[in-house]
Amino acid sequence: MYVSNIQIIKYRDLNTEEKDSISRVVSEHRVSLLLKDLDRLVLQIKKYRDFGDRIKYSLRARGDGNGTRLEATSYDWDLRAALHKLFSKLRTEYEHKKKDKGFKKYMKKYFGKRR
Repeated sequence: MYVSNIQIIKYRDLNTEEKDSISRVVSEHRVSLLLKDLDRLVLQIKKYRDFGDRIKYSLRARGDGNGTRLEATSYDWDLRAALHKLFSKLRTEYEHKKKDKGFKKYMKKYFGKRR
C-alpha cells in the first residue's frame, strides 16, 4: 500500500487509528522533501504482542535514489513516537549523505581520482 509515495509493507495488519497516525506523521515531517531526491521509500512495520495488551512497533525504512541509499530503524511502544524517531533518523542521515556527497564532489573536482 502507498501513502504519499511511501510503500508500506504489512499495511493491511494495521487498524484505522494506526493508519491515520501514519498519514499524520508523514505530513508533519514533510517527508516529501526527502522523496524529491529519492526514487522510492519503503517502510516496513512489524507489530509484536508477546505478553499482555501492549503492542510494540518495530519500523524499518529504506530509500534509494540519485546514488544514495538511506536506511533507518526505530522501535517503540507508541506508533507515533516510533515514526517520529524513524523520520528524524532518516532526515539526519540524508543531511549527512548530502554533505558527504558535496565533499566527495569537491575532492574529485580539485584533486582528481585517487589511485
